Amino acid sequence: MRSLLNIRRLSLAFAVSLCVTVGAALSASAPGPSPKEGVAELGPPINLSGLAVEKQAGSTTLAAGDVNTQSLTFQIDEQDCFIYYRTVEGYDYIALGKLWPEANPGQPWLPMKTFRVELDRETEILGLEVVEGTFHEIKTELNLLPAAQVGDLRNAQKVIADEKIYSSDALFPGRLVGIEHGADNQRQYVFARLFPVQYAPAKKKAMLLTQATLKLYYRLKSPAGVSEQATTSKRTQRDQAGGLATEAQCVVLCPATLRQQAERLSRFHTTQEGITSTVVTTEAIGQAYTPAEDPPFEGYQNAQLGGWDRIRHYDYALAKKIVAYLRDQPAHPRLVYVTIVGDGLLVPPSFYYYWRRYDAVNGPPYRFPPDHRIHDKWVPTDLFYASPDYDWVPNYRIGRLSVNDANEAAQVVDKVIRWHENADWSWFRNVQLGGTERSRAATIIQESWGLFEGMNLKTCCPDDDRSDRVFLEPALTIRDTGIFWCTCHGSISGLSFTGSRLGTDELLHYAPHIKVPIFISISCYGGAFDLDLMECSYSLCSGTHSFGEAVLKSPAAGIAYFGCSRGGLGSRSPPRPRQRLARGKQCYVGALLYGIMQSRRQGADTLGQLYADSLFEFVSNVDMAGNPCNVFSAFEFVLLGDPALKIPVRP
Repeated sequence: MRSLLNIRRLSLAFAVSLCVTVGAALSASAPGPSPKEGVAELGPPINLSGLAVEKQAGSTTLAAGDVNTQSLTFQIDEQDCFIYYRTVEGYDYIALGKLWPEANPGQPWLPMKTFRVELDRETEILGLEVVEGTFHEIKTELNLLPAAQVGDLRNAQKVIADEKIYSSDALFPGRLVGIEHGADNQRQYVFARLFPVQYAPAKKKAMLLTQATLKLYYRLKSPAGVSEQATTSKRTQRDQAGGLATEAQCVVLCPATLRQQAERLSRFHTTQEGITSTVVTTEAIGQAYTPAEDPPFEGYQNAQLGGWDRIRHYDYALAKKIVAYLRDQPAHPRLVYVTIVGDGLLVPPSFYYYWRRYDAVNGPPYRFPPDHRIHDKWVPTDLFYASPDYDWVPNYRIGRLSVNDANEAAQVVDKVIRWHENADWSWFRNVQLGGTERSRAATIIQESWGLFEGMNLKTCCPDDDRSDRVFLEPALTIRDTGIFWCTCHGSISGLSFTGSRLGTDELLHYAPHIKVPIFISISCYGGAFDLDLMECSYSLCSGTHSFGEAVLKSPAAGIAYFGCSRGGLGSRSPPRPRQRLARGKQCYVGALLYGIMQSRRQGADTLGQLYADSLFEFVSNVDMAGNPCNVFSAFEFVLLGDPALKIPVRP
């Protein structure tokens, strides 16, 4: 099965991000500016009013006296506007301080600034506006780099400019701000986006915003502002929930057929980890709750979408009842973790999201058959169990033990308990990195971003002739290893390394070994958990177990799998040979996988915290509203593992 990454060797001018390798793969000791690099030369200041761009997002009307405002300020030093000339195929690139670029494939890759504001959970977010600012024209003519293509194997990682945009004199993106927000169980988070570079492609002219003042508008809701009807509805549903009310920190969610195994896992959480836990069955939720409304995203609720009839046995009504239960915070006020026990047939995905990008790559010479393309478009996700209010901010730490029956559940629960009993930093600090093309990537990650500071790093990469399975497999079988991080092509039933393949059958027949790693991979389909729901006759997207499921069920292999429920989406990173990034953000799923290690470095002590921290960091710093590739990545990102499982932390 393909991975949507096109792994290739990197040049000094431009680094290809393999999503679990480095975005900027140049040495920190790289020399200063060359004739092809330089600080931007700016023209005289231009007042904000002189530019034909949208200056607001949402509502900024002060029609009522109860509207609150908060000012945000932006300023960039002219010396931090750095231009790389003719980086790739004759294109130029603007690097603006430590800001990371944002763009859909084919659009000019321009830097974006995000302000994160925390407010009361019940705050109503109204809008965002730039009220004052100064622009300067960049004197040099620039043919700015478009973001690389993704989602289409014919053109993956190619630089193909959007013809409509690049032939226009209008400023792009033509808006200065965007606004998104979401709440967890305590706070409302506002992500205020600012686009400080505006570009007229046909004129090859760019404008730089050097300073600005933004104003955020919001309204505080008082308890009296909550409608009596909504209060009564919640009270009625809570009364119906009856015995589901709990003070536990963890809920183990399962069908009644797996209750015995779930009870054992729950007791382990409580007695050995100190995380109070209880079991709730899907049958009990089904009887006590009515379905929540459909999510505000295109997907399973629309039976007219192509391939909808290929999804069989999906209990969408139950999925929305589980969402309703998880929304009922007064019924479980201390809830932090939700451990799902069962595959997609036993506990349905929270949603099937439909990704339209594949509609654009259906025709020849796309090499995969129609059956495969349909499968790729429908993305099973547990994200709305993590965020039952249907926003991007996780309320809970979610993970799934994707098992088919009681026998598999018993084996996996036993493995979780034994792993915990043997877990210790002395061996968990051992890291295996493999599958990437640059053996130096590991050193750069460690030295530049500190992801593996204090850990023992072992690399197996193609360019040092150590990427075959024979070099990597001991980390899954005999060598005590805490983290296994790899980039390679994959399918439902296996990963493809250089000249060799590792399949689910091999994993399931390993000899027992308990000191096994957290497996992190961008490989396509490795995290699928809906094999009994989505029909696909194409061999590379079918099988008895997905690779991630086999990692869990194996007597060795791994204790958890972070990856993709559909095709792994990654992209190039921009050229950054002059600077280190304060945050090693990469593109799409690569940014999410980086976030796992960033969370671990910052002290996360459970698998679920790794998932939630990574997702929150991702949605905080990318344009979710403007880039469907980011949406797809968030939906397909999964943890196959027990989110309440504690992991060793550095002493």
